[in-house]
Amino acid sequence: MKKRVGILTSGGDCPGLNATIRGVAKALYARFGENVEIVGILNGYHGLITGEYKEMCEDDFRGILTLGGTILGTKRTPFKMMRVVEDDNIDKVAAMKKTYKEAKLDCLLCLGGNGTHKTANLLSQEGLNIIGLPKTIDNDIYGTDVTFGFHTAVDIATDVIDRIHTTAGSHSRVMCIEIMGNKAGWLTLYSGIAGGADIILLPEQPYDIDRVCSAVERRAKKGSNFSIIAVAEGAINCEEAGMKRKEWMAKRAEAGFGTTATNRIAQAVQKKTGMETRVCIPGHMQRGGSPSAYDRVLATQFGSYAAQLVEVERYGVTVAMVNRRVTENRLADIAGKTRNVPENCELLSVARDQLTAELAGEQKFALYDFGEQTTKARCDEAAFVDALGEGTIAPELAGKADYYVFGYLTTLGKVKAQSGALGLSGRDRTVYAELSLRVMDAHTGAIVFVTKADSRRKAELSYNAIWQRHDSGEEDAIRAALEDAAINLAAQFKQAM
Repeated sequence: MKKRVGILTSGGDCPGLNATIRGVAKALYARFGENVEIVGILNGYHGLITGEYKEMCEDDFRGILTLGGTILGTKRTPFKMMRVVEDDNIDKVAAMKKTYKEAKLDCLLCLGGNGTHKTANLLSQEGLNIIGLPKTIDNDIYGTDVTFGFHTAVDIATDVIDRIHTTAGSHSRVMCIEIMGNKAGWLTLYSGIAGGADIILLPEQPYDIDRVCSAVERRAKKGSNFSIIAVAEGAINCEEAGMKRKEWMAKRAEAGFGTTATNRIAQAVQKKTGMETRVCIPGHMQRGGSPSAYDRVLATQFGSYAAQLVEVERYGVTVAMVNRRVTENRLADIAGKTRNVPENCELLSVARDQLTAELAGEQKFALYDFGEQTTKARCDEAAFVDALGEGTIAPELAGKADYYVFGYLTTLGKVKAQSGALGLSGRDRTVYAELSLRVMDAHTGAIVFVTKADSRRKAELSYNAIWQRHDSGEEDAIRAALEDAAINLAAQFKQAM
């Protein structure tokens, strides 16, 4: 008896959807041969509700690995409306179950983000055989380390920031670049670091506009005629953090700033600093185009694993990548949850920890862990020194230190990839990291020493089969590059001292 497998793509489009569809199809044909039939549901859950679907054949999946968007089409059908009967008098859940039955599906694969997975879990609870696949440029699906589409979006957003540097410098402007990410700041964090943004504002960490302006002014005083501010579209200020979403959205609308904070931030920076400030919104460019080599491989891995789940009839789950291993999570465990950027994000702490380790044991240096208060104040060096001198942060240090050492991640460089046939046989991913170190006179606040160090590391990947991967890992390469740079930086500093 033939297995009939339905596939739909829902929510916002992103690079890698077609690569995943292809990965699923090729793996299904490899496992079942002629005993599988694939049914494409058109335009996401909307098509499942209205009964729009088509029979597909092997030729439909050829030539789509590098194609952006989705060959099945997509629409947003909010989860909160799934149980609501609107003016059309359609019971959406009943309609989706009806289409599933009419199409004679044995299971349904749902490619999408958080909203898609909530509806997928609903359908699973209604008795349908459902498998999810995590798609989103926001990288915010709970239970997986990465989603397909994210790395391509990082590359695009990084390229935008790279290009803005030259125009910002030429015109001596502050540039506020709005990066997608409503509830989670992964895309802004990664592209901001990779693109060398001077200030990064995330939804998870409410900003203080006075601190933002102080940072811009401090750069200007030190000779930098421009600043780059990477702003997540979901960024909120400290005042808004104490409000309900509806309240601060209404307040923004009343003030005429739109739904995001970017224009308001730009206006405030220009008014407070006197520096010409402009806004750049790359918008849906971040969703478009051909997926990166990384996302093509990831999508193929996810699609292949989904085919394995179909073969063993394991349903009510979604595919995930955990510790560089493809696995699955129960839909019930991840639906309705968001993977946010943690306050202690490891990527940001690697270089600091390594530099601390290199300087530890030297009698010239006293190392202190100031905790959360100092962490939040670290971007304002002058205020930091004043607070130390007043004894408000660390009383034991007041008047006892001659110098303070500040370390910065200034560049996490672009990734270059080399792929074999079909992008599956192998790849080398080179990571570039640059750290800078500044020493401040504790008595005068003057910068008395500046240096930098960089490092390159390669993450080597190889594939025994489409679904089997052996690698040192991109994150491992990033970590190693940051550690190397920190070691070199410490050596330079100690020699100078």
